[in-house]
Amino acid sequence: PLFGISNQLLSAIALCVGTTVLLKMNRAQYAWITVAPLAWLSAVTFTAGLEKIFSSEPRIGFLAHASTLERAMRTGRIAATQLATTRAVVFNERLDAVVCGVFLALVSIVILDSLRVWYGLVRGTRERVSSESPFIASRLEAESI
Repeated sequence: PLFGISNQLLSAIALCVGTTVLLKMNRAQYAWITVAPLAWLSAVTFTAGLEKIFSSEPRIGFLAHASTLERAMRTGRIAATQLATTRAVVFNERLDAVVCGVFLALVSIVILDSLRVWYGLVRGTRERVSSESPFIASRLEAESI
């Protein structure tokens, strides 16, 4: 689950970069092509990430599963031969919750800062400096025409 969440959050960052490039290239009319998927992806992925961390259902939430296993160890429902493995799983579930939370926080910062930059670009209070190379037709394209 953590891999899927991190993969989708990486996609959100890529969409933020794409939107910024479009706005800096004076192509604001095309920004919806990256903003619409970014809004959907962010809403779905942030919901899933928060659900994975905080859900009270042990089959879903990292912390709920760790608590369930810890309770089972305290009450003696875990065999002595499985205690070390169960402790490792409890640690891993809590670590996954922390890592997921950090990912969500960092991507939130990227999205919020992107919104700040986009606002400045759209209002004209931020300079449209683009380090993107201009389009140059390739030799193959010129030969096919």
